Amino acid sequence: ALATRDRTDYLLQLESNGHIWMFAARCVAGLCGNSFIFTRASVGDISTAATSARNFAVLAGTIGFGFVGGAPVGAALSTKQLQLPMLVSLAVIVVNMGCILALQETLLPKDREQVVWRRANPIGTISFLLDAKFLMVFAVMAFLDQFTISLLQTIFLPYAAYVYNVAREVATPVLVIFGVGQGLVYALIMRPLVRRYGEVSVIKLGYVLTCLAFALLALLSYQSNFWLVYLAMVVFACGAMSNPAEMAVVSQCVPATAQGKLQAANGCLDVIGKLMSALMAFLMFEPVARAGQPGLVWWSASIVLLPGVLLSFRIQGLLPEDYGRRDMATHVDASNSLASNEESAQQSTAELKPQCCRKTEDLIPIVVPLPQVEVAVSMEADCPPDISKPAT
Repeated sequence: ALATRDRTDYLLQLESNGHIWMFAARCVAGLCGNSFIFTRASVGDISTAATSARNFAVLAGTIGFGFVGGAPVGAALSTKQLQLPMLVSLAVIVVNMGCILALQETLLPKDREQVVWRRANPIGTISFLLDAKFLMVFAVMAFLDQFTISLLQTIFLPYAAYVYNVAREVATPVLVIFGVGQGLVYALIMRPLVRRYGEVSVIKLGYVLTCLAFALLALLSYQSNFWLVYLAMVVFACGAMSNPAEMAVVSQCVPATAQGKLQAANGCLDVIGKLMSALMAFLMFEPVARAGQPGLVWWSASIVLLPGVLLSFRIQGLLPEDYGRRDMATHVDASNSLASNEESAQQSTAELKPQCCRKTEDLIPIVVPLPQVEVAVSMEADCPPDISKPAT
């Protein structure tokens, strides 16, 4: 809309209504542009328990670097012509469409389900998170996380201008540090922590650090040195590792057939969190700034995130019993020899039933044999030889 505004307005004689076309373009972008849902679902399809945290961290890191790199490039292009960034974005999107068309489907045919159109709406999508207690806890945590981070991104620039009297050019690099720091944290800090302590421990640490970062930003509001804000952004970057770890955990707790539903519900929570954070910024920032207490915004964000911190310490007890032991057959092709061998082994194991000795009525333990290995278990000497079901 911005790229063709001058020509379109001239042809349609709507010179004074250019903002309407901009609004319409943003509505279309909102309806069609949430590719994060499908990207995360694909990552969940191809990830195993050992690679899930790493894959989601790589995805989050690339998205963060894209946001960081796109802003200065767009600003540089707009100095020559306002429509030029839109034209470059259009070209990049066309290339991206070609890359998407070249990808193979990650959801195996056996895991696909028929679309239920009556649930193809935000309410029906979010209702998926009500199927289990763990998913309900995840929904609350994901909403609070998205709400507070969106609040930071929405208010920070006007906050910096009001409290520290710095221009946008000075405040923007702070957000750049936040974006670049996330990628570095994912690569250098998160992966070793996940290998040593597990995803749940990383979630706890991330929520605690994010909550402390908001409190630190609130405390810094009572002094005049803007450069100390960089310290808070470093803490924010470290706390952001809770998001990919959280996605790695929840993707292991749902079957392969539900990865798309999970990410769609999470996408709805993202949108709701952004809307609520924008509403809070609109209602709260100006009054508290006029009252001389701009730090109250960050104190409020820290308090709002506190339930998420508490829930992160309870999430371990809510995980399914098979968490971390997802079958590799759900991530590989059924024609793969590894998958077929595992399936045949499971079928042969399922045929083994424990039998009981009539004398003691105790179950005789079964040792599952390896393929092509015969294991014989002799009966006890004092068992009657004429029992109807001999031990196996």
